[in-house]
Amino acid sequence: MKKTLIFGVAVMVLLGCTENKIKVQNDTNDEVLFNFRANVYSVAALSTIEVSDEIPNGTYAYTTGHQPYSSTGEQINSGQGLTGDMSFNRDKTEQYILYWAEADTGGYTLHAVVSTTDPQRTVTAP
Repeated sequence: MKKTLIFGVAVMVLLGCTENKIKVQNDTNDEVLFNFRANVYSVAALSTIEVSDEIPNGTYAYTTGHQPYSSTGEQINSGQGLTGDMSFNRDKTEQYILYWAEADTGGYTLHAVVSTTDPQRTVTAP
């Protein structure tokens, strides 16, 4: 019994129960699609979701999708921070991405900013 328990704990440590997570907050009036590790997460207008699927330590790309026009017919342009990399260098790392809009001629521009609890921060955006 003890051997089984020790083996189970060892497997969990080796496989990495990292408890890493991402909070995605959408402060715009339209849906945003957050694409991370081959999964697309819909983030409704003015809402926040948490991505807490098993995220192993490592560096992963993220991208953002959105409709070309808002629900009111305004054009939505792509701004800064909508694509980049997120690094999880230690267990229990939290990433936070905030989507916000800036008024533009005939519509608005969608931007994103990312922050992390990881002291070895490696968040990049073009």
